[in-house]
Amino acid sequence: MCAYSVAVTDESLLPDTHWDGLERVRDWGFRINPEMRKAHGVDECLQAYEELLAKRGDLPYEIDGIVFKVNRLDLQQALGFVSRAPRWAIAHKFPAQEEMTVIEDVEFQVGRTGAVTPVARLRPVFVGGVTVSNATLHNMDEIRRLDARIGDTVIVRRAGDVIPQVVRVVVEKRPRRRRKSSYPPIARSATPMSSRSRVRRWHAVRAGCTVRHSVRKPSATTRRARRWTLRDWVTSGLISWWKPAWLKLWLISTRSPPLT
Repeated sequence: MCAYSVAVTDESLLPDTHWDGLERVRDWGFRINPEMRKAHGVDECLQAYEELLAKRGDLPYEIDGIVFKVNRLDLQQALGFVSRAPRWAIAHKFPAQEEMTVIEDVEFQVGRTGAVTPVARLRPVFVGGVTVSNATLHNMDEIRRLDARIGDTVIVRRAGDVIPQVVRVVVEKRPRRRRKSSYPPIARSATPMSSRSRVRRWHAVRAGCTVRHSVRKPSATTRRARRWTLRDWVTSGLISWWKPAWLKLWLISTRSPPLT
C-alpha cells in the first residue's frame, strides 16, 4: 500500500506543492510509489508514460494507466472539481493487454426481453490479471464481421480492462472445414427454446425469441417474471417459493402484458 496524497491536515504543515507533500509523508514513515516522478511539460509526461508502459509487465501489481497531476496546490484549488473528478488530474490509459486463445463453442443466451446473445466459450487464458473463459459476441452482425467460427484461434482482450472482448480472428491458424456460427444448428441445442422461436426483426440488430413459441420453451418468460418479482415483490415467501413450475400453473402467461 502506498500514499498518494494528503487528504486532511493542518494548513501550517502543508507544503506548497503536491510533490513536497508526498516527500513529507515519506519522512513520516509512509511508503510512496517509487515509480512516481516530477515532469515538466507534455514531452516529459509522454516520456514517463512510455517508460512506465515498458515496465508494466514487470510490476508486482496490475495497472491500467498513469495519472498526471498539477503539482502546485494553489493551482489545484483554483482548478477545482467537476462532479467527483478533479480538473487538476487526468488519466492516460495503457492499451488493453491482448492474448491468444481458441473458441471452443458458441452458445446463445436468452435475456429477459427475449433477445438472443451469442457467447463464445473460450479456452481459458490469463488476460489483464484474470482468467477469461467467456466473451460476448454481441450479435450475428459482429460474428459476421469477425468471421468467427468454432475452433478458430482468436485475439482477446478486456475492453476497458474489464469486459472480455474478441478483437479478431487469426485466420492463418484456422483449421480446415470449420463451419460458420449461425442460430441453427449451433443454437438449437445450446438454448432452452425451439429454433422456430428465433427471429430477426428487419429493424433490429439482435435476434429475439417470439412470444408465440415461448410458452413451450419459456426461458424468456421465466427471466422476465423473475426480474419482475425480484424487483417489485421482494418478499421472502414469494422468492423462496419461486420455481419454473410456476409458469406451468398459468399464473404467468406469455399472453399477459410484457414484464419490463
